[in-house]
Amino acid sequence: SRRAGVETYYDVGQVIDGRYRVDSVLAFGGMGAVLRGTHLVLGQPVAIKVMLDATMRDPMMRERVFREARILAQVRSPAIASIFDAGLLPDGTIYIVMELLAGEELEGAIVRGTLTLPQTTRLLAQVCEGLADAHGQGVVHRDLKPANIFIVKKANGDTAAKLIDFGISKRVG
Repeated sequence: SRRAGVETYYDVGQVIDGRYRVDSVLAFGGMGAVLRGTHLVLGQPVAIKVMLDATMRDPMMRERVFREARILAQVRSPAIASIFDAGLLPDGTIYIVMELLAGEELEGAIVRGTLTLPQTTRLLAQVCEGLADAHGQGVVHRDLKPANIFIVKKANGDTAAKLIDFGISKRVG
């Protein structure tokens, strides 16, 4: 269902900032929503995180979100979800365009109890690799939890872990 006052960002077919078409709503969160979209020029599927919380109208909060986006856009790791773009819409709404991931949060798999010990071991090793890559590039996640680890389903049936939501990350050094 839609949240009051933010419906305009969920219309299928709507174009965001002239570059991204909204294809569907993937999830709602505490601060906004994640939309499935398509980059109109490249034809690539993307995830669009739209920051809808009223606190995002505060210039300091906006700068914090853009700082996160800049930091994460510079971090390179196969175990960290990539950020491609970020912007500010005319009404002050922040959006971040990210790699579209197919799968689920680790939290859901834990609740259902569907992971085997070998799968869990492999995924945790990948999480550690992603954290090591981030730390090696001077970034600390600061909010590591099962909801911020995404289990990606690969085309060959394998799974891989991706770290997401660097919302309170910090650059060190």
